[in-house]
Amino acid sequence: MIDKIADYFITEPQRINAIGEVFFRLGTTLILAGLLAHLATTVVSTVTISAAQSTHMPQSLADLLPGIPTWWIPESIVGGLPAVGLCGFGLWLKVVAKKIRRFLAW
Repeated sequence: MIDKIADYFITEPQRINAIGEVFFRLGTTLILAGLLAHLATTVVSTVTISAAQSTHMPQSLADLLPGIPTWWIPESIVGGLPAVGLCGFGLWLKVVAKKIRRFLAW
């Protein structure tokens, strides 16, 4: 079974390239969502402090948007590391696909 899976991907390196592209785009989307979440919480905290309207400042995106599921958005370095890992894994798969394509053209 593993041989069939390996043959499926090695005979057409574009399949590996497509999977690498999906992983890279997923990681990039998560990183950008985390950056936007950090920006949103910082802006709301700054406006709340400067307006002196409330003593409660949103510390996370879940405090800022309580009705929306935000569990998938990385809000810290620890949460962003898996997203960076996804980007790196996707780029590695793309390089592997390129090497296989060169080998098959040999």
